Amino acid sequence: MAKIAAPYSEHVGDAGGAARQLRCYLESLLELGRKKLVLLVLLVSIGSLTESFGILLLIPLLNLAFDGFSGNAVPDGLSGGFADRLLTAIPEDLRLTGLLAVFVGLLLLRAIVGWQRDLRLMQHSNEIVDHWRERLVRAIVSANWRSLQEIQFGRLEFALINDVSRLALGSDRLLRGGVAVVQAAFLSVVAFQLSLPLLAVTVGMVLLAIPLLVPTVRAAHRYGTQLSNQGSKRQAILADFLQGMKLAKAHDASDRHAAEFNALTHDMYRRTVAYMDLNLRVQNVFQVAGGLVAAAIAFVGLTRMDLPPAALFAFIVVCARLVLPVQQIVTAVQGIIAMLPAVGGILAIESRLGAGAAPRPSSLKPAALQGALAISIQGVSYTPPGRDKAILKQVSATILPGSLVLLLGPSGSGKTTLTDILLGLVEPDEGSIAIDGDRLADEDHRVLLRAGAAYVPQDPYLFDTSIRENLLWAAPEASEADLWDALELAEAAHFVRRLPGGLDSRPGHRGGSFSGGERQRLCLARALVRRPRLLVLDEATSALDPLVEDSLVATLTRLRGRMTIVMIAHRVPPGLVADQCLHLDEGRLTARR
Repeated sequence: MAKIAAPYSEHVGDAGGAARQLRCYLESLLELGRKKLVLLVLLVSIGSLTESFGILLLIPLLNLAFDGFSGNAVPDGLSGGFADRLLTAIPEDLRLTGLLAVFVGLLLLRAIVGWQRDLRLMQHSNEIVDHWRERLVRAIVSANWRSLQEIQFGRLEFALINDVSRLALGSDRLLRGGVAVVQAAFLSVVAFQLSLPLLAVTVGMVLLAIPLLVPTVRAAHRYGTQLSNQGSKRQAILADFLQGMKLAKAHDASDRHAAEFNALTHDMYRRTVAYMDLNLRVQNVFQVAGGLVAAAIAFVGLTRMDLPPAALFAFIVVCARLVLPVQQIVTAVQGIIAMLPAVGGILAIESRLGAGAAPRPSSLKPAALQGALAISIQGVSYTPPGRDKAILKQVSATILPGSLVLLLGPSGSGKTTLTDILLGLVEPDEGSIAIDGDRLADEDHRVLLRAGAAYVPQDPYLFDTSIRENLLWAAPEASEADLWDALELAEAAHFVRRLPGGLDSRPGHRGGSFSGGERQRLCLARALVRRPRLLVLDEATSALDPLVEDSLVATLTRLRGRMTIVMIAHRVPPGLVADQCLHLDEGRLTARR
């Protein structure tokens, strides 16, 4: 069946726009715990407060160091009152030492609070990433097979690895941007108490610089979208190359894969450099603007306002400290905007997979169904996504329990689709499937059916872990004896015993350490360890030599009666005596024997 996959741009467009993406992302922050956010805000506030008090201490320190203490050396207000009360509380001969001790104490407190704040920022950022990755995995696991076929697997890989990783950076920028907002607010309060007119001059010059940010925000969104588009394509090329590496080398096509991959990599590099160039130019403009603001403050404070040098110096220190939070706020906005296309991609995948319709745990009891399955197929029709023509048309058949059924037909006749329906992976558009007389009416029944079924694919696929782990993947509770029983039934035990590592031997990439027949038998053993009631084999003998095919046919014949076996094939394998042969042609059942 062909896979119909939408391009990445369509995925992003389906996600509801930047506003919905941002709202869903912020909701995920709250899902992780409001208490954690409250503690984080408290730590940020304490850290900013200690920094503000530290700056206020500069005024009496400077006065003591250069001019001696004078109650009129500081403007009226919070800063002056704070300095007056603090200095009055300290004996005159200990004032300098006392102020320095308080200053060092504030630095230590700020360091401890900053350590806890940054640690929790990092933890929260990682928790956000894990939350989205687990959310996406749940969507994939709960999706039906039909929905999964509509999305390129390379796109899923890109979302799980790259999109989620970009959320880590965006999350860090968002949280640190929130810290910067609080820091800027506290520093602004200090500046307000030192000199409202100078603060007005500073704010006015900052507002004049805001139009410089508009191009960077737009560029951030363009960059994020392009990174998603190009990165998704690159991931798909890489996945295809790695999965078909042998074929690519055999056809001398490796260079074509590499050329396309490298072209996309260079294009992404060029776009990244252009984006970073814009950001660096804006940052440099801000630094120059910060210097101009400091110069303007010094000029106005000394020539127009006649501020005390200590207060003016403290104000300039505040403005210098404000530069970093303002830059962090700008960086946070850019990071969040660039991250939103990644959020949109994940949301679009969830939407296409029907993440909100995850199957409920089955309320049916497996104990109620035992032994080989009886299957009734009544008037089944099915049209794949993206096609106008039905691939199955009014198919009806009865399969007796414990029988060995051969499903024949040319390529594209609908054989694999029919077995997908039998396995409960796909729901027919019309008609019904009944198991032991009970219709597969809902997901509960389909989940229960799959719990008692096993599938051997046409391409025998083994995970690159140990043979033991490959078998346990199908039946995690199986004992050592169960594993060997399954290998004996599949006639694979003899060559597994000869391996130096036995069950702990690795089969290599996709089972490449074994021959085609050995891989097929290991896959059959993995299916049999489930003790299935229904065994489906998709073209299990098509790539085997006659001797190995005869041996596998003999194995299946011995399994007859223990389970219901449905075997897909283009032709009747030599020596196989099936209980029933069903022949499909252009989606219709044309013959029964």
